[in-house]
Amino acid sequence: MTTRQRLEIPINQPVTVELLFEEPISGTSRYGNYNMYAVNVDGEEYSFFPTAEVHDKLKDLKKGDRAVITKLAAQRGSKLVTVFEVRPEVKTVSIPSTAGNTMAANDVSIIPDINEEKEEETESISAADNYYSVMLASYTDALKLQKELNGMIDIEKAAITLYISRTRK
Repeated sequence: MTTRQRLEIPINQPVTVELLFEEPISGTSRYGNYNMYAVNVDGEEYSFFPTAEVHDKLKDLKKGDRAVITKLAAQRGSKLVTVFEVRPEVKTVSIPSTAGNTMAANDVSIIPDINEEKEEETESISAADNYYSVMLASYTDALKLQKELNGMIDIEKAAITLYISRTRK
């Protein structure tokens, strides 16, 4: 039996995991029910014990599927609250060509680009006023500060402070 090191997800850093088996190993310990996934991260094999919420999102994935897991943390008073974000990686779908179909199998020009829609929306918002870009820059800088200070600051408070100081006339 292979012994794998336990995977610990760092705060605010996305980790891409690839499932090594179809299903997790489930059981009960003195701490309650658990699910253990064997995952591959950057060529290394790990054992991953997700929370119940993360398990609900991972249980539909199969062997070889990948997901990006991010552990988000926020300060709520004197308590540090963590939440996990799980985004399964979307596999590309090839469009089969048929004799009557004039579209090539690799022609994806008919599929709308989600990023283009977001860019157009962002441009229309930022064209109306400069507050959007100032707020976005403030949150980006607050996130950088939190990473540099190892999570010692509240992102929302820092971003709003930066926003107010940048927009004050």
